[in-house]
Amino acid sequence: MYRILIFLIFLFNIEIFANTNFTITDSVTWQDNDDTYFCNGVEYSKKNDFIPMYNTEVNIGSAEAAEIYFSEGNKYLSLLYDAQWSVNNTDIAISVSYTKKGNDNYANISFPLLYSYNKIDIKGLKLFTIKVVTFSKNNIFDSGSVVKLKIANSGIYKISYSDIVNYGITNPNSVKLHAVANGQLPLLNSDISCTELKEIPISLQLGSDNVFNEGDYLLFYAAGPHKWIYNEATKIYEHDKHDFSNASYIFLSANNGNSKTIEEISNDGTQNITLREYDYFDFEEKDEENILKSGSEWFEILTSKEVSFTIDNVNTAKPIKLKWKLIIESDLQSVNYKVTTNNVPKSYSVQRISEYTTHLNKDSVYLNSSSLNLKIDFTSSNISSKAYLDYIEVQAKCNLSKSNKQLLFCNAESLNKSLAEYILNTSTQPIVWDVTDYENVKQLKTTSGSGSLSFKAKGDVLRHFAVFSSAEAYSPEFVEKVASQNLHAIDNADMLIIANPQFQKQAEAIASLHADIDGFSTKVVSQNQIFNEFSGGKPDVSAIRNFIRHVYFTSKAGSLPLKYVLLFGDGSYDNRNVTPLDVKIMTFQSKNSLNHSSYVSDDFYGFLEGEEGVNNDGFTGDLDIGLGRFPVNNAEQANIAIEKTINYATNKAYRGAWQNELCFIADDLDGNPPNQTVHTVDADSLTVQIKRNYPFFNFEKIFTDAYKQHTTVAGQRYPDAMNAIKDRLKKGALILNYTGHGSTERFASEDLVNENELSLWNNETKLPLIITASCDISKFDNPAEESLGEKMFLLPKGGAIALLSTTRVVYSSANYALNSTLYKYLFNNDEQGKPIALGEAIRRTKNSSGNNQNDRSFILLGDPALRLAVPELRVIVDSINEKSINEIQDTIHALSFVKITGRIENIAGDKINRNGTLKVKVFDKEKKITTLGNDGFEPLSFYVQNTIIFNGNVNVVDGDFKLSFIVPKDISYVPGTGKFSFYYSDEQKDGAGAINNIIISGVDSLNYIDTLGPEISIYMNDTTFENGGKTNQNPLLLVKVADNSGINVSDFGIGHNAVAILDSDIQFQQTLNEFYESDIDSYQSGSFKYPYTSLEEGLHYIDVKIWDVLNNSSEKRITFNVVNSVQMLLYDLFNYPNPVNEYTNFMFSHNQTDQTLQVQIEIYSTQGHHLKTLDYEFYANTYRSEPLFWDARSGSDNQLSKGIYFYKVILINEVGKRIENSSRLVIFNE
Repeated sequence: MYRILIFLIFLFNIEIFANTNFTITDSVTWQDNDDTYFCNGVEYSKKNDFIPMYNTEVNIGSAEAAEIYFSEGNKYLSLLYDAQWSVNNTDIAISVSYTKKGNDNYANISFPLLYSYNKIDIKGLKLFTIKVVTFSKNNIFDSGSVVKLKIANSGIYKISYSDIVNYGITNPNSVKLHAVANGQLPLLNSDISCTELKEIPISLQLGSDNVFNEGDYLLFYAAGPHKWIYNEATKIYEHDKHDFSNASYIFLSANNGNSKTIEEISNDGTQNITLREYDYFDFEEKDEENILKSGSEWFEILTSKEVSFTIDNVNTAKPIKLKWKLIIESDLQSVNYKVTTNNVPKSYSVQRISEYTTHLNKDSVYLNSSSLNLKIDFTSSNISSKAYLDYIEVQAKCNLSKSNKQLLFCNAESLNKSLAEYILNTSTQPIVWDVTDYENVKQLKTTSGSGSLSFKAKGDVLRHFAVFSSAEAYSPEFVEKVASQNLHAIDNADMLIIANPQFQKQAEAIASLHADIDGFSTKVVSQNQIFNEFSGGKPDVSAIRNFIRHVYFTSKAGSLPLKYVLLFGDGSYDNRNVTPLDVKIMTFQSKNSLNHSSYVSDDFYGFLEGEEGVNNDGFTGDLDIGLGRFPVNNAEQANIAIEKTINYATNKAYRGAWQNELCFIADDLDGNPPNQTVHTVDADSLTVQIKRNYPFFNFEKIFTDAYKQHTTVAGQRYPDAMNAIKDRLKKGALILNYTGHGSTERFASEDLVNENELSLWNNETKLPLIITASCDISKFDNPAEESLGEKMFLLPKGGAIALLSTTRVVYSSANYALNSTLYKYLFNNDEQGKPIALGEAIRRTKNSSGNNQNDRSFILLGDPALRLAVPELRVIVDSINEKSINEIQDTIHALSFVKITGRIENIAGDKINRNGTLKVKVFDKEKKITTLGNDGFEPLSFYVQNTIIFNGNVNVVDGDFKLSFIVPKDISYVPGTGKFSFYYSDEQKDGAGAINNIIISGVDSLNYIDTLGPEISIYMNDTTFENGGKTNQNPLLLVKVADNSGINVSDFGIGHNAVAILDSDIQFQQTLNEFYESDIDSYQSGSFKYPYTSLEEGLHYIDVKIWDVLNNSSEKRITFNVVNSVQMLLYDLFNYPNPVNEYTNFMFSHNQTDQTLQVQIEIYSTQGHHLKTLDYEFYANTYRSEPLFWDARSGSDNQLSKGIYFYKVILINEVGKRIENSSRLVIFNE
């Protein structure tokens, strides 16, 4: 057997700069030793089971944190079987700690040298490379003396002394310039490239006084946004256009210290190649159309396109290389187009491969002048055929000759040559800079000849040069003076909010919310701040990711690892604002833009570890943080989002027994045999999974094929299912889960939910998490269209608190896998024992469900740090009818008197001594429902438990409760188990519980006779309503009832439902059973509360019929007048006491409910003198104002004398509309 012997001592002291990437490579030798696994000279740790550990110390300079991970190519050796394995970063836990020595920080790296340590196999590390990425808190922007300048194209630029003074820089003698490399930032974290601002060198052009002052200037090289990549294999230059910006930026700072200057170098020696030519390359690419409004690729609509290139000093003896790319959209098998080059036409044929066929073509031509004129014509006999131009690339050989403008050039023939000489035709003495490395631009020593100039350069890399005179330098464009900022200094942040600046105030409100309820440290930043520090001012999705990544690692190095990121602003597929529509927070769009696997995903911002990100195969790695987005476009929408979020998290009025309710909606038909019923099957399977693990939840199953299908002029509809959804929203649900077909406009082709239906939702204080396993419901990134999911989130008086919803086409099997995995995490508690936050639950779900592309199309619209309102405490039943719950229970019969006792516990199982209220629902047994097979496929069956036989409320005192009720006559007499469902609440916490093993069957006999129906009192909105009074279009029906035997709310008996019929129209008959709650500690009285919506104006009446548990009934009618709430009403003014002695209270009626109202009451004498103005504000829950107190004193605080006074009430609603009315009062002082 092999034993371990380590021959290496691992000690490194590598001095590096902040924000730097580097690698450490090492190897381990293993030797046969029969005695032991241990040897001298190696560190062993008892806490690591004496496994040998690799330890090293790395000097990270001024950086405060480092990321350490294994790169590719690492190998483990099987010490038993002489085999090798690759190692990845999930196999080994690398630990990092930090120490400070002098002025430098050190990262202490440690990891085990054995991967698998058991008697079956032992894998020992053989060869490894670890990457070290450091993170610094320093940047140039914290001084506030930084100017942002725009660079249109690559070239030499000039800034004068007077420019610097005009920028507002007070110390122009100490300026420095900073930039990042050109091109787009990489999508993979492990791609080593400069993403940080670096100082770039300058050339000071001073006067004779050798002091930088008036008349002087500085020169520098700056790169444009796009870049070219030379392919050595094909010997072709390929352009890489920046997806997000048509400009680059540099930053001018005025910091102390010397500026970095351009040095002159001399490349002496004998050249092994002499070059008198250079490589010319250019491209034409216009972004006009994103065909699918998805993905990162944009095209130019092509009918006839003409473009000209001027190629100075072109070598006419060598061919011009052309390359172009077209996208053809056509039903025809082939289409033709024509390319004309300098009046020479050539035709091309494209064979249809897919809906959007990519056609990439190359050609070469010879020129006899510097002009290259191209024309592409596309015509088709099929009017639906279209063509799109992606780009045109041109490559040529040109003679090295300097004219009266800058010359930027390179020549690939110099590659791999030790030294190349360049000979340039010129009659002047231009300056030559090597601009290959923008951080280290060098001025090259030149040699003048007769009409020529030459210089030498190494050929180790493809070198780029600029030949120019000072007069030819460009001028950068002033953008702004940047306010002081330092995002690099953010550490120990639990949460980041990236907000459009117009939403700063609202974002700060969310930050304050989580500081208050979670103790979070939350930082609010803007996109532009991120771009300045992490992408050199250019918009770039990777800059946002890199900023989050920076905070993730600097926080990880501290005590508070970053957990959540909220993107506070809508997004667009148009990240570049090609279309005249504003973009809020950038979106990651897939490269694929031509088929329905194209996607948008905020997940990109959550892949933060070493080798994670996006490669050619899509996303790689696991999500490291929870992400969410508020898709808001204006302050009004932002206020809606924060008010709903804050109320959900903190307002007790937004809590209730609905937190025990889950609603599952299923489409009727998939349409793809043999899985036509897959949506119903999947939805039902989810309820079975949840019920098994969380029995306290109650389920409503709105499976559309179980309802009668109606055919209308608009298509097939399920009106009863649609009403069931609206009623469920009125009653409330913790989660509404939809499985089926969908679009940006609707649930299902039958329009189960659409914009019109959404307008009828009335659930302001009962906001569900909505989950949609359906295509496109929340396609948030098309600014021209607000998706249904966005509408749900932004509905002011209801809708959703958040959505886990879809942004593109998704597929049922993967949807179910994600949905099912979600319910493994969603109801869990976190380390503090609190319900897990939405973002964390979704993060775990996606990491556990296969992390596939389908998952990328699911987004959280909402606050990722928000906790789902899952009740935290537990309701425990101790006894039923004075028998312990742990004993065998007697059967509960119809008409039997039931007594229950119990207690409230925390999650640790300890009883809590709290006072509160317990809501109790008792359900009859499950019943089997069979679908109707509306669309011709085989019916299927499922089970529901929705017949309520008691719905009551009792007080909880010191954590104990007891309740009693009579079981109604209307139950199923077939033996089976019912369910007792409990919801507890007090001022601070809530809880839930259930028992589902109680047998319900048979009937008892009562020892008294009851032949009277319930007593009924009917009101609209509240008990102050008088018959015939006014309401708005959305009144609340309030029915108060009492009966000695109790109220029947079971739907098992035929014709014994509690019902309300509007205007004697059977179409508007509403079953009230589930809208009943008993009074506290009474099964004999209670209230039905049913909210009506969108009633027509005018006179209406409602007939109500209620039954008791012995099936005695009573009926009553109420009449009311509906008035449009747009027309404000203010009536029934009065004050009490009146006459007034020391004080009075004003009250009035109105029709402006569910909003905050402003009230002014002006007091006048009978002579019209203004005596005082009173100001009030209250939230109108009902149509009657709350009492508004007045101490009967004047504005000068004097007691008013005896007499008659007039008062005017001015009512102002939330949108600023106002109405006034007047009355009088009498003051009677003793």
